[in-house]
Amino acid sequence: MSGSIRELKRRLKSIATTEQMTKAMKTVAVSKYSKALALAEDYKAYADQCEHLLSLLGGPEPVTGEDESGDPGAEKGVCYVVITGNRGLCGMYNLELMRYLQSLIDGEDRKVSIVMCGKWGQENAGQLTGAEVIRDFTLHDMPDYGQARALADYMMQLYRSGAYDRVAFVIQRFQNVLVQVPETDPFPPKQEQTAGEIQRDYVFLPDRQTLRQELTELCIAAYVYRLLLNCAKGVHGATLAAMRTAADNSGEMYEELSQRLNRLRQMSATTEVIELSGAAAAEQESGA
Repeated sequence: MSGSIRELKRRLKSIATTEQMTKAMKTVAVSKYSKALALAEDYKAYADQCEHLLSLLGGPEPVTGEDESGDPGAEKGVCYVVITGNRGLCGMYNLELMRYLQSLIDGEDRKVSIVMCGKWGQENAGQLTGAEVIRDFTLHDMPDYGQARALADYMMQLYRSGAYDRVAFVIQRFQNVLVQVPETDPFPPKQEQTAGEIQRDYVFLPDRQTLRQELTELCIAAYVYRLLLNCAKGVHGATLAAMRTAADNSGEMYEELSQRLNRLRQMSATTEVIELSGAAAAEQESGA
């Protein structure tokens, strides 16, 4: 029985350490999630206006239809830009995203290229089959505008090269802390105008085409930055949910093992009392 008590004490110590770690990680995740939530909310109005402005200008210039070699008849492929977290411990966030990506790859009958964003995705890209990773982008836990601009510029190069007839983000669409839905987001974003906007007579200075060329990169970078912030919000929200669950489970397991340990101690004490009583009674009988 003493061996069982020692084993339970070791397990309790291990579980207590795990609970402390998960609670600390939950606290960090709460802070990062709150920051990402605030940044995404603050940036939304600006990004919406950039999207509206780009729609008024007619969106990015259309591609020429030629691939990088200049052959208009060359077979085109599809490029997916995948945004994962930088590490695990965020539940099924990364795994579900990679499974969804693999299903997209399996459904294509043409060349598939991957641009992988996020350390976890870079480290596990070898698990994908039927696609080639052509570029990696490292993102901070809280992406900054510079990273968004670099990614947007590279994606505009892919779009304008004509080598791909489809470029799209593969992301987890944030709904709430517990629900993330993997999906694709087109690049460049679809431009939609209401009937009222179409009927308005705008004057563009110096002219529409010049403004289109000057503002496209700025508006596209705003779109990409908002998307990265929303993905960061999703990653930290998933981490928060996972660490909260882990901390709760550790607490429940600690309570259960504590009760078992107390019962064993009570049994040990009761057994010892019975043995002492029996020894005393036997001594009295022998003395008599």
